[in-house]
Amino acid sequence: MSIPDDRLKIREGTVYRLSSKSKSEYGVVSLRLTNKVFRSIVLHVLNSIKNLVEKNYDFCRYYFKGLLSGDGSIPFNGNTIECVSIAYNPHSDELEHYQKILNVLKIFPNESSIKHRERKNIQITSWRNFYQILKITDLKPFIQNEKNLKFYNGFLNNQYVNSLARLEKLSEHKGITVKIYSNLFNVGLRSSSNSLLRFVKLDLLKREKKGIEYLFKLTKKGKEFLKLLEYLEGMRFNKREN
Repeated sequence: MSIPDDRLKIREGTVYRLSSKSKSEYGVVSLRLTNKVFRSIVLHVLNSIKNLVEKNYDFCRYYFKGLLSGDGSIPFNGNTIECVSIAYNPHSDELEHYQKILNVLKIFPNESSIKHRERKNIQITSWRNFYQILKITDLKPFIQNEKNLKFYNGFLNNQYVNSLARLEKLSEHKGITVKIYSNLFNVGLRSSSNSLLRFVKLDLLKREKKGIEYLFKLTKKGKEFLKLLEYLEGMRFNKREN
């Protein structure tokens, strides 16, 4: 804002001790703006940033990562992610603002967490949303590495992701039929057909007619998904080694 140093005065106020639960590794700073003019300038700048972010996909991505790192948490159910939770102030317009951000990023939160404002947090569930979060944040949803590793582990343990990991064996073949899939994973033909069609619906496989049978092949999206799983597995392995 180009304010000369000799015109900017910071007055030391009351120091409050925070509980260990609310302190971060690097400490916590609380700024209280008592000057009405300066406060109005800061709020104007913040509102301008919010409006800008809501209309720009790339800005949204980085903004969302900061949002997750600051106000996000990852509740677990056993060893899998229950949801990604983002806290908001119910007495402000934060909820509406965050909804716009998620909409731009094509992340769809749990509707009940939005309808019940007393919960004070947005809950993002479903492996598809978790997968989307990984993609838009370049596989690093949080600034904190420990949170990233926790997220990787919970994502890989998800039951749906485990079933999709079967695509790795399919990558060894140029194409696969229902019968080959059945033999590979020792499951019935109907179950094999349903699984392959589910992969097609997710755009991870494509289906081509070959004589009287259908041949299933990995799509570009399917190959990208396998690379993502390989990266996450590698990070989890390195964590165990260390």
